[in-house]
Amino acid sequence: MALEGCLSVSDWQAQWSVLTHYPLKRIHVDVGCYRGRFLSHLAMMCPDEHVVGVEINSEYADAANELCLGLGLENVSIVCGDALMFFRDATPQSVISEVHIYFPTPYPRAIGQRHRLVSAAFIDAVHQALLPGGSLRVLTDEVNYFGEIESLFSPMRWWSSIWQPMSVGQPTGFLAGTSSEARYRGEGRTIWALQALK
Repeated sequence: MALEGCLSVSDWQAQWSVLTHYPLKRIHVDVGCYRGRFLSHLAMMCPDEHVVGVEINSEYADAANELCLGLGLENVSIVCGDALMFFRDATPQSVISEVHIYFPTPYPRAIGQRHRLVSAAFIDAVHQALLPGGSLRVLTDEVNYFGEIESLFSPMRWWSSIWQPMSVGQPTGFLAGTSSEARYRGEGRTIWALQALK
């Protein structure tokens, strides 16, 4: 399935009829994919798996799309839209293998949003979309935001897991290798990591 342009959330909903006939083992979702650095590395390292980038900023979504087109990646979809709507309204239940949320902004009004990305409703929507045994992976450099996120995971629905670094070409010691992680590590900030299994 070749990448062409960014999809809307409703486009993504229609895309499932194509994906169900595509011989893929796993589907990853990179929420807030920015300009596509992490998702493009993941797609290159996992050519038999599908990687979906969800980005609310149209400029960044277009940049991620152009990057993946330039790299000739055919196992990528870029969705420009709201991540809660993506999971809650446009993704079937129990189909996603891994959800990656790396450095969500703790200051949503700075990017024109009213609320933080990670909320109880968002966590519920992600849980619904994940396969049994699927994982949600979160990184942040904001300890207060990390505590807020951590408090949303009910032990009745989620299993806590030790962080499992992925091999996507990141430098030694990096957890995901995003551009934000590189910048924050360069500034000496502490990176907080959470991995939870459905």
